[in-house]
Amino acid sequence: MTTKGKKGGGLLLVENNHDDVLFFRRELSRVRPGTPLELVIDGAAAIRALSADGPPALVILDLKLPRKSGLEVLEWMATQPGLKSVRTVVLTSSSEEFSLRRATALGAVCCLVKPVEFAQLRKVVAAIVEYWAEPGEATLAKLGRHAVAIPAEC
Repeated sequence: MTTKGKKGGGLLLVENNHDDVLFFRRELSRVRPGTPLELVIDGAAAIRALSADGPPALVILDLKLPRKSGLEVLEWMATQPGLKSVRTVVLTSSSEEFSLRRATALGAVCCLVKPVEFAQLRKVVAAIVEYWAEPGEATLAKLGRHAVAIPAEC
């Protein structure tokens, strides 16, 4: 299942949970109508989408995916010189410290655990879209307010 948006500069949502996809789309159209969005539902499809011409400006990546995990996608992205400028935000239900630490080490700009509260999830989607639209320290800091605190290693 792929919903094509305008290639290059848009959002790539890598998510296999149907309810999360519907929510993200609804919030995206509410916050910023007309935003180009491509959707893929597994890690292998994410790699195919990222291999195509005109990579997205921002990838929203779940870690728990079929076929290839989000970490495998990040590992692959790290080896691709043409994807160095593509920003990746991890949005996952996993709060496993190792996975979140590894995602950050592989280049994710931020790791967010999906909130269970509707109002909080709306704020997270809005912050992601704001960061896509206006990348920079200020919007990254706003996004970071929703990020998982990963303890420093001993």
